[in-house]
Amino acid sequence: MIVDQDLTKLLKKNNFFQNVDPTFIDSFIKPKNFFLAKEGTLLYTYSDESTTLYLIVEGEVKIKFATGKLIEFRYLLDFFGEKEILENSNRISAAIANRDSVLYSIQLDELNSLIDKYPVISENLKAMSVTHRDAEEPVSVK
Repeated sequence: MIVDQDLTKLLKKNNFFQNVDPTFIDSFIKPKNFFLAKEGTLLYTYSDESTTLYLIVEGEVKIKFATGKLIEFRYLLDFFGEKEILENSNRISAAIANRDSVLYSIQLDELNSLIDKYPVISENLKAMSVTHRDAEEPVSVK
């Protein structure tokens, strides 16, 4: 995927990077982590390992929890996949591109390294998880 300056600027505004030094963000961004998810693309499903966090650069993603009763939508400047990463569990939800979307993936080991350098990122993850907390307890998949 060709990554232009507009996509990079949008990525840098993502809530994941709130209160992080912009110079550090510039050094962190890797063009290979950008990808296009076409509408209907399944990004992960129930019981998958939670090894990736996704940042939305453009588009919309639908998150459906295992109970089937709750659906969340994530948009520009949002990220997703944090709930299971914070809980250190397999996926308790499925994520589907609701329309063509440009996403940025961060692998778990890279995420842990980022949090070591910028602990505020952990707070950003927790804040998003609370903001999008489901009204019912999710079903845990073991």
